Amino acid sequence: MDISRITDNQKRIHRLLLFTIPFILGALLILTLWIMYDNQQFIQIVSLIFLYFFPPAGKESIIPAAIALGFSWQTVCYVFTYVDMVLCLFMLWNFNFVCKIPILGRWVYFLVQNGSNYLSKHSWVERFCFMGLVTFVFLPLQGSGSIGGSILGRILGMSPYQIFTAVFIGTMVQSYLIGVSMFAIQEYLNVNLWYLVILI
Repeated sequence: MDISRITDNQKRIHRLLLFTIPFILGALLILTLWIMYDNQQFIQIVSLIFLYFFPPAGKESIIPAAIALGFSWQTVCYVFTYVDMVLCLFMLWNFNFVCKIPILGRWVYFLVQNGSNYLSKHSWVERFCFMGLVTFVFLPLQGSGSIGGSILGRILGMSPYQIFTAVFIGTMVQSYLIGVSMFAIQEYLNVNLWYLVILI
């Protein structure tokens, strides 16, 4: 039996698993939502998840929209925290693959190179990298979030575990803070959240 061949096969299987697991986790979320809601609500929540992938849409507009459509703030916050963590896992496990995608790969490589050059000149930044990454993911800025946070964590030289933890804390706090705020505004101030969505 050729041991080197077994090792190569194991590497391929491992690589395939790292690529497919985030898609399986995403499919499980879609299946769960399909079981939970009727056709109209299912299409609405999945459409919002789809819109979330395209700037300038972000949690600050998608979560209020979902609550305005009648979804509970707890469910909405959980769903978009879950989506962010799946995206983070995909970036952490498939970073080299992402770098090979035309245009996107060049942009990611450019960010990593510039970030590495900056850190080599300002090494003190690394001492605050964990809380800095949490703050970066938490702030509703264009380019922040789980994907931007994963790239920044890579630039800072953080371990995958540290990046995942920082992204989880940042995105969870952001999601639930927006969700609770929007629920309170709708419930206690009787404000139509669609006005806020349009304003945002």
